[in-house]
Amino acid sequence: MKHSFLFGLTFAAAVASSFAANRIGPVSQYGQLQAGKNSAGKGQIYGSCPSYSTSGSEVQVQGMSLFWAIASDVGAPYWTSDIVDGLVQKQNIQIIRAPMGVDEDWGAGNYFTNTGYYQGLMDAVVQAAIDNDIYVIIDYHSHKAHESEQNAITFFSTMAQKWGKYDNVIFEIYNEPKETSWNDIKTYADKVIPEIRKYSDNLIVVGNRSWDQYPNEALNNPINDKNVAYTFHFYAGTGSSQHEISREGRNAEQAMNGGLSVFVTEWGNSAPDGAGSVVDSRSAAWLDWMNQHKLSGANWAVSNKSETASYFDGSEWNYSTSGNWTNTNIFSKLPKSYTKCSGTAVSSSSVATSSSSSMPAGYTDYIDDFEDGDSLAFTGGIWYAYTDDGDDGLSTLSNPTTVDKNGEKGYKVVFAADNGTKNMAGIKGVKLSQGGNTYEPYVALGVKLNADESAYDLSKCSTISYKYKGAAHNFKAEDMAVGDYAYHTTSKANANSWTTVNISWNQLLQPTWGEEVTLSKSRINKFTWEIKGDLKGTQPTYNYLYIDDVRCNGIAIKPVSSSSSAKSSSSVAKSSSSSVKSSSSVAKSSSSSVKSSSSVAKSSSSSVKSSSSVSKTSSSSVKSSSSVSKSSSSSVKSSSSVAKSSSSSVKSSSSVKSSSSVSTSYKVTAGSLNQTVQKGKSIETVVIENVTSFNRESWNLSSNGTFDVQQSGNKVTISGKVETWAQATEITENFTINGEKVALNIKVLNFTEESSSSAISSSSETSSSSSEISSSSESEISSSSEDSEAIASTGTAQKLSVAVVGRSLEIASASPVNVTVFDMQGRLMKQLRQVNGAISLQSLQTGSYIIRVQSASANWTKRIALR
Repeated sequence: MKHSFLFGLTFAAAVASSFAANRIGPVSQYGQLQAGKNSAGKGQIYGSCPSYSTSGSEVQVQGMSLFWAIASDVGAPYWTSDIVDGLVQKQNIQIIRAPMGVDEDWGAGNYFTNTGYYQGLMDAVVQAAIDNDIYVIIDYHSHKAHESEQNAITFFSTMAQKWGKYDNVIFEIYNEPKETSWNDIKTYADKVIPEIRKYSDNLIVVGNRSWDQYPNEALNNPINDKNVAYTFHFYAGTGSSQHEISREGRNAEQAMNGGLSVFVTEWGNSAPDGAGSVVDSRSAAWLDWMNQHKLSGANWAVSNKSETASYFDGSEWNYSTSGNWTNTNIFSKLPKSYTKCSGTAVSSSSVATSSSSSMPAGYTDYIDDFEDGDSLAFTGGIWYAYTDDGDDGLSTLSNPTTVDKNGEKGYKVVFAADNGTKNMAGIKGVKLSQGGNTYEPYVALGVKLNADESAYDLSKCSTISYKYKGAAHNFKAEDMAVGDYAYHTTSKANANSWTTVNISWNQLLQPTWGEEVTLSKSRINKFTWEIKGDLKGTQPTYNYLYIDDVRCNGIAIKPVSSSSSAKSSSSVAKSSSSSVKSSSSVAKSSSSSVKSSSSVAKSSSSSVKSSSSVSKTSSSSVKSSSSVSKSSSSSVKSSSSVAKSSSSSVKSSSSVKSSSSVSTSYKVTAGSLNQTVQKGKSIETVVIENVTSFNRESWNLSSNGTFDVQQSGNKVTISGKVETWAQATEITENFTINGEKVALNIKVLNFTEESSSSAISSSSETSSSSSEISSSSESEISSSSEDSEAIASTGTAQKLSVAVVGRSLEIASASPVNVTVFDMQGRLMKQLRQVNGAISLQSLQTGSYIIRVQSASANWTKRIALR
C-alpha cells in the first residue's frame, strides 16, 4: 500500500542527512525524485521540493554507474566511499548507480551466496551517496529476475527497510530483462513493489524487454503505482548491434509521450557489448537527445576493465577515451553548488492540462464536446468506428450497429457519458482477434474533420487535448501526404478513470518502417484512436475506450451547422489499418450548446450533401449511395464508393461542390494524364497550372513506386518512378482540381525480353533510362534465406555485399547505404538511411518482403522470406 505520509517524513530525513554531511547537494535542492507528467501529458521526473514539482521545472541528473559488484577484479574495488567522494569532488556527479549481482557467479559468489560481504559493499556506496547529498540507485542487476521473485522480495525488503527513508535512494528492481515479455515483467514487479512500499515511497524504476529497449510496451499495461519510472538503456558507440535514436530512442519517446516517466539508468559511449568505438558525433547526438527530453542518466561504468565502456584506463583517475568524453561534455557542465529547498515537500508532480483561451463570440476551440448527442463534429465531419475486417481480421465491437440500404455495416459511437457531462464518443466490448490478418489486430474510433474527408487547416492549433478512459491506444493525426499509412502517432497508457492529455505536435512520431514525411498541420483530415493488439492474442486491459472534449488549443472554430454538413453517414473502408474501416452516425435534430465563451447553436433544418470514398474491389470502379436520417426536417444525401486494392483503377464519385461557381480553367502544361511506363522507369513529369483548389483523393501510385505530388502556388507537379516489383496493371490516381475530378492513368508494362534477362538499375530515382547491367553472380550477392529471390542488382562485390542471415541483413559497403523494405503489396515497411554492417529485421512480421539496398555506386534488390 502507498504511504502518502512518508513524503514529508522522507524529505525531512534527507534534509537532516545533508546537515550531517555538511554539504548541500542535488538531493537537498530537488528532494525526493518523483514520476509525473508535464502540461502536455508527457512523462517526466520531478522533485518533491515545490520549486521542482511543476511542469517546466523537470529534474535531470547525471552521473556514473559502478561495474558489477561480483567482478572482484574490475568491479568491487571501486565500491568504496573514496571513489564516490572523488567522483563528486572531481566531476560534480549527481547520481551513482550500484549494480549488485544476485544470480550469477564470476568466481566470487553473489549477494545471496555471500550476503554479508556484498551487503557491506552496498552499504558503503549508499552511505557515501547520502554523505555527499547525491542520488543512488540500488540496482538488482539481473537478466532473469522474474525467475526468482522471492529472492528479489527478500533483497528489496532489506534495502527498503535500511535505506528507504532517505530521499537519495532509487530502487531499480530488474536490470535488463532479455526477451522476457512485458506481462511477465509486470507480474514480477507487482510482487516486488508492494514489499518496497511497506517501508518507502521512493522512486522505483522497472526494466523492460530486450535489455531495456522497449519501455513503450508498458503503455498497454502500466504499473499501478504513483512513483514508478521505466528503464531505458542505450549505447552510443559503433560496433555490434549499435543503437540508433531513430529506432531504440523512438521507443523511449513513445513511452514518454504516452505519459510514462523514463529513467536512463545505464548508457555508454561504446557499443552495447562494451567494445566497439567511441564516436564523438554519435555520443553528442545521444546527449542532445537526453537533454531534449530532460532524461537523467548514469554512464557505464566505473571500472578499469579493458574495454571501450570503462571510465578508467588502467588505474583510477586515469581516464579512458570514454571517461574523458563524459567528463568534458557532461560532468564539467553540472552545477558545483546547490540551494537548500525551502517549503513543504509535495506528494505529487502531476500537472493539470492547460485550458484554452477565450474565443470570439460564436467560435470554439473544441473539435467536439458531444453535448448535442449527434455524430457531427464542430468542424463538419463525422465520428465513426472500424475494425480490422478489411484486412481479414476478426476483431469485434459491441457498439450498436447500423446498416445502410447497400448492406454496409456501421457503428453508433456517441452515447451518454459517465463523467458528469451529457455525452461522449467511444467503442465498447472490444475483442481483438488476428484471424487472417497478416499483422496485429486492431479496432479504432475516428473523426473526419471535414465531411468530404479533405484536409482541415489546423495551422493555428498549438496542442491537441482530449479526455479518455479505458484501453491503451494510439492517437493518430492523419496527414494526407502520408502514402504508406505510417501516420504520425503518440501512444497513451490505459486508464481506469478519466484522464486528460495535452499533445504537442512534436510528440506525434512516425513508425520507423514508414517513409518519412514532415508533419503539416494544414494537411490533417482525420484524427483516430486505435486499440491495437499483438500476435499472441493478448487482450487490452480494458475492453473499451471512451473519448470526450476533443479540442485544438489556439484555433478558433466556427461550428458547422447541419445546413452545410451531413447529420448522418455510413461508410466502410477496407484498404488499410489507417484508413476508415467502418463508420456510422445517426442524425438527431436538436439545438446544442458549445463549450466556448458563447453558446453556439446547430440548426436542425437542412438540405445536406455529404460524401465519402472507400474502396473494396481490386480492379473495378464501385459506386453506391446510402442515406440515413433521424432529423424531423432535413434532407440528407450521401454517397460512398468502396475500394481495396493498392494497384487497382479506382474512380471515386465522392465530390462535394459549394453553391458558388467553380473554376475549370486548369491546364496541363507538361506531360500527359495518360501514360505507359515500363517497370523500373520514371513517369513523364506532369505539370498542371492555373490551379485554384487541389486535393489528392487516392494513393494508388505510392503502392507501386516512389512518387511525389507537390502543389506550389497555382501549379501542381506530379513525378516519380514505377518500381521493378510493381504489378503489370493499370493504375489510376484521382485528384480534385478546381472542383473537377481529374485522373492520372498509368499503364505499367513488364520488362521487355531484352531487359528481363538482365537486372534493372535503380541507382537514380529520377532517371528515365536504365544502365546496361549484367546479372550478378553468387559471389556478388549472398543470402542464407532459401526463399530469397534476386530481382535486380548492380555493382560488384568490392563495392557492395549483402547477405540475409536469419533476421539480420549483413551489409558490407565502402560507404553507408540506404535500405528500404516493402511488403509484397508494395507498401513501405521499413526505411533506414546511411547505415552499414548488421541491420536487424526483428521488427518485421513473418512473411515475404522485398528489400532494396542502395549505395552511391551499386544497388541490390531481393525478395526474402522471414520465418
